[in-house]
Amino acid sequence: MNSLIQQHRSASIRQRHFLNMTQSQTVRFQSPLNNLDNCTTIQKELIHKLVHTLKLGPNKKCKENKQPKSRSQLNSGQKQRMLEDRLQKLEIPNSPTYSTKNRRTFNQTLPHISQDKYRSFKMLQFLGKGKYSNVHLAVDENTNYHVALKVMKKQQICSMSQSIAQEIKIQYLLNHPNIVKLYTFFQNVDEIVLVLEYCPQGQIHKILKSLPECSFSEELASSYIKQILSALVYLHRNGIIHRDLKPENIFLCYNQVKIADFTYSVYSPQDERQTQCGSLAYLSPEIIRGENYDKSTDMWSLGVLAYELCCGETPWEDLRQDEMQQMIQDGNIKLPHFFSDELKDFISKLVTADSKMRMTAKQAINHPWVQQSEIQLSKFEFNI
Repeated sequence: MNSLIQQHRSASIRQRHFLNMTQSQTVRFQSPLNNLDNCTTIQKELIHKLVHTLKLGPNKKCKENKQPKSRSQLNSGQKQRMLEDRLQKLEIPNSPTYSTKNRRTFNQTLPHISQDKYRSFKMLQFLGKGKYSNVHLAVDENTNYHVALKVMKKQQICSMSQSIAQEIKIQYLLNHPNIVKLYTFFQNVDEIVLVLEYCPQGQIHKILKSLPECSFSEELASSYIKQILSALVYLHRNGIIHRDLKPENIFLCYNQVKIADFTYSVYSPQDERQTQCGSLAYLSPEIIRGENYDKSTDMWSLGVLAYELCCGETPWEDLRQDEMQQMIQDGNIKLPHFFSDELKDFISKLVTADSKMRMTAKQAINHPWVQQSEIQLSKFEFNI
């Protein structure tokens, strides 16, 4: 345990050094979501800075370049509309083919990295492969700080450009201990690179599968769910729906849980969306039916996640896709007999077909099953 604490302290010192370096080399700013009580006002000012940081280019001039009204002159509705408008401007245009025009658009949208800066990262290890990206462990040789580099080929992500832009603009602004930090991002001729916080213990999914019983104790699972809920309270309070909560997108960093992969996330101030995304076993009934949905869809996914952490599989394992879809739409879930009464109550109040009946993140974090978890996470160590 002492060695784990020492590693965490050393990593924190290197992180501070690395952040100081990136702040001196890149236009950086405090997250607009830090002060949650005044987030709308702060977002308005800092999204404006982000627009200039991303270098929208000479052909993308917009009204925001003019001197904005002072905060005292704007009512809450005007502030909200201004934020939404600026978020809309921060997107990589969705083009069907990769051409010279597309490359020029990418170059205008993201800051270009100098070769000297790119060489400051030394690739150490291949960590994993996604549909549109490769992830590598790297070290910044100026600070000796380890990061995860998510490398995306521009030619491959043209069809996903909207989602990639959404991932960047949302995750870049987030600042929460239970969310993987996007330190900075850049491009070279052929690639877009995200410089992300490295989580040495890896995915919850892989940890689960490495255990003989393929599940966690309720004590440990509830402590992880509590941390995820802390992140969800933060996201939902700021109008962000994650939409893809599952073990593959939950990581451990010195036994601190962190949510990652905001590819499917949306900023939804109007609170309703209608696009289908995510993994089938974790999709809510309203998404499967193609109906409007809101942040309660994350709460359904959280209930399925709690089930899998404590059982080792989802509630609809080994079913055909059509059977699974029907079971999900009906909210048909069978809870194992070995689940505690508190856990059964927690899941049943999340995995329910009526989205209006689900607990909110605020309600869920105060549920007895979550609140009873006061364990010291340092006593749980996984050698992966």
